[in-house]
Amino acid sequence: MNYAGFNNGAVQLRLGSGASDVLNVDDSASIVATSYTVTASRVSRSLGGNYDYSGADQLTREGLVVGTVGDTAVPVSTAIAMARAAGLVEMKQPAVGYDVPADQALVRAGVVEGIANLRRLADSTSGPLAALPLNLSCAAPTDCSGDVLVDPTSYGLDPANGVNDGLNAPRLTPPLRGQLTHPVTLGDGSQATSALLLPYLSRAGQHGFRNPQPGKPFDMDQFLANLIGRWFETRGRELHFDACQAKEPPNCAWIPAPPP
Repeated sequence: MNYAGFNNGAVQLRLGSGASDVLNVDDSASIVATSYTVTASRVSRSLGGNYDYSGADQLTREGLVVGTVGDTAVPVSTAIAMARAAGLVEMKQPAVGYDVPADQALVRAGVVEGIANLRRLADSTSGPLAALPLNLSCAAPTDCSGDVLVDPTSYGLDPANGVNDGLNAPRLTPPLRGQLTHPVTLGDGSQATSALLLPYLSRAGQHGFRNPQPGKPFDMDQFLANLIGRWFETRGRELHFDACQAKEPPNCAWIPAPPP
């Protein structure tokens, strides 16, 4: 890419190369080559001059990215890529309970790939089971047979509170739901939350979610409608993963009861 801010020439951006990321510029208009060092709050020019941007690199608007697991019509990989670009998927630091960042957990579990008929869980010596031995298992009652994908978020499973979607899906443990969120300070100083949502609606995946489906053991469709609706209602200031949002009618404290 070409950069026309500091000087002329080609720009190469190298990330994660050490304590600081490095922006190397071929200053064809200068006698001496110039490099730019990028830190969390400053761009420093090797020939002199700094640009401080403390806080300028932070998210200043709330946003939700939603990708249903196994969606091939609007690939879930696209949603994850958008969330990466928005800073919602940690790329460097290991996720809590994992040896790898959340991004790598999604890659290794096959969530980014999202193709159920490849049957990545058929062989425990390779694929997701070998790549994430501490976070993924096919032990009963989990069913890893056939065309099946990994549930990365477990919105529909909380046995301690009697919540079970009945899919017996292989699931990442611990769920990544809370680790795919990012706090945002809005212009008025209030706090909001941005997030990548990865709902698991069927074992082989599906495109999007629908109107409420009360016949399901766990109505993921209604759960998402209420979750997203409340997020919009509060301008991103509330993001709930509580299973009460899947009930009909929902019995969440923040959802008014329907009129008699």
